[in-house]
Amino acid sequence: MLSIRNALIALFFLTFLAACSLNPAKNDRGSYKGSYYVVEKGDSVYLISYLADKNVNDIISFNHLKPPYTIHPGQKLNLWRPVYIPPAFDGTGAGDSLVASTSTTKVAQKQNTSPVVKSQPKEYVEPQATQNNNKPVTQSTSSNDKVERWVWPTKGRVISKFSVGDQGNKGIDIAGQRGQDVVSTAAGVVVYAGNALRGYGNLIIIKHNDEYLSAYAHNDSLLITEGQSVKAGQKIASMGSTGTNSVRLHFEIRYKGKSVNPESYLD
Repeated sequence: MLSIRNALIALFFLTFLAACSLNPAKNDRGSYKGSYYVVEKGDSVYLISYLADKNVNDIISFNHLKPPYTIHPGQKLNLWRPVYIPPAFDGTGAGDSLVASTSTTKVAQKQNTSPVVKSQPKEYVEPQATQNNNKPVTQSTSSNDKVERWVWPTKGRVISKFSVGDQGNKGIDIAGQRGQDVVSTAAGVVVYAGNALRGYGNLIIIKHNDEYLSAYAHNDSLLITEGQSVKAGQKIASMGSTGTNSVRLHFEIRYKGKSVNPESYLD
């Protein structure tokens, strides 16, 4: 009887540990949910945008960050634009002035035959026509350096394909040999190189322009540093198994913060 009880207790703790491993503070495939993010040691705005599936330019704008976008542990970053709250009537007569001002404006508008052009806040970005997320990037971080194509980041068999949804694979996984070359898929600037994101091991994120990022996870060793410029096909890491149980490269392309199918871009 005692041995059965001990076995049940052991089974309970194993189940509890397994549940904890399946629900880390930062999900294995970066699906952070919430209206804000509290910065942790080792984070950068690019890593946070990658984790939260947000456009890095939005995070910079929402939080009024200035170059070089330095953030600090414990700092709270908004992931959504704050909701506008109209001013409340305070009973001091300000409401009468507002009505009078509004009436005057309407009269002036009727007398003015020219169309009224509404000014937008500096943070406002005019929505553009719907774009095809599978269209390859045509401009890199430098206006003088055009990216005509994306190259495969390594050689090997694709063992896990891209799939949509919160539980889907946000990129592709390529099997290979430990130590084989991992290269930059296109020209750009390294904006993250480290292992702060749980489940990704040694991770590299490269910014190609204001719309596109690429990411390379599970590397054995990193051969570049943050802020370094890289060319298409340049070796940036060696393949490994950090953060996973087999030798592989997990590769992603993000367009305005959202995952797209890398195989639609690669030559």
